[in-house]
Amino acid sequence: MKYYLHNNWKCKIDKDSYSALTNKKIIKSTQLIDANVPGTIHTDLLKAKIIPDPFYADNELKLKWINESDWIYQTIFDFPEDFNKDEHVYLHFDGLDTIAEINLNNKPIAKTDNMFIQYEFDITGMFNKKKNKLEIKFISALKYGRLLKKNGHLPASLNHERVYIRKAQYSFGWDWGPSFATCGIYRSVYLLQKPKINITNLNFDTISITDNKAVVKIKVEIQNPEKLACLIKIKMAGNSKQYEKSINNSDSCWITTEMEIDDPKLWNPHNYGEQYLYELSVQAIAGGENQTGIVKRKVGIRTLNLILESQGKPSFRFVVNGRPIFIKGANWIPADSFLPRVSDEKYLQLLKSAKNANMNMIRVWGGGVYENDRFYEICDELGLLVWQDFMFA
Repeated sequence: MKYYLHNNWKCKIDKDSYSALTNKKIIKSTQLIDANVPGTIHTDLLKAKIIPDPFYADNELKLKWINESDWIYQTIFDFPEDFNKDEHVYLHFDGLDTIAEINLNNKPIAKTDNMFIQYEFDITGMFNKKKNKLEIKFISALKYGRLLKKNGHLPASLNHERVYIRKAQYSFGWDWGPSFATCGIYRSVYLLQKPKINITNLNFDTISITDNKAVVKIKVEIQNPEKLACLIKIKMAGNSKQYEKSINNSDSCWITTEMEIDDPKLWNPHNYGEQYLYELSVQAIAGGENQTGIVKRKVGIRTLNLILESQGKPSFRFVVNGRPIFIKGANWIPADSFLPRVSDEKYLQLLKSAKNANMNMIRVWGGGVYENDRFYEICDELGLLVWQDFMFA
């Protein structure tokens, strides 16, 4: 059960950062302004008409003070009425950018330093029935990087501070984009109560394909802290057929199983055949409704190999479903300097443009971010292979 904390946010400049400003006319005080979550400090200041359009003329240079300042976000919320007060409550962040100090009701929860991962904190017993104050202080990534830089020097072009921080590198400026080392709650934040049986990971792989059969492997991670006797039900449906498998379990562990799929319909890259996707669902059942977890996903049956040697000579060729593929693609950089402005519709528009240009692969550049799940789902639907760089810092 999730309760999203996306409403009633305010933000302000930290008082020490305000004191350090040489031109206090830029922002008149540390007074709170409305903030969007998910969002960034630059877009909040723009909406409040405190700053001009960051992309106009040389405004990038005039807005460097934002990157050098610390910022505070806060909201007030009531404890959700449909939550069980006797169960554990978790505070979950899908994405924080980047160096943050989190406080709930004036008590420290945690500090974060990586924008690429999710964070989850057990806040059981730390909240009130009414008017809980959640406050997050974001430390300037540039200032934080300079502190780390004192321990050694890593060679880097542009801002040297960037390589010490697990933050999207493009935000410090690149040859194609401006320097907006922004901060904020850039992905969803919510309160969470988990079912007693919880599915935390689901992996799907194709082991082999023949003319009339495919063997697939399904790997599921189960959280079962109370070691309840439960039944794991795996279903895969497609091509007018349904396949099921049930596994008994009573522990927190990884469960791996295989299925044979008759007359499989395959997923192929664009211009090499159909992009057929099966429906996969995994359910963990143990007693009542609050003890049940379920995950659903669309999956493609396909094999992919990278051939690095052929006939004793170096090679670099992708083979999908046993067929060599001529790769045509492009480098994907973040679709906006301010990530929360990238909607599902924009993902679809840009990736459709890649397909319409007869591309069949997208490389997610390592100076950006791991994109939202919807990005990868659209690539699956359109027949675009994804080369995923590791995000470097």
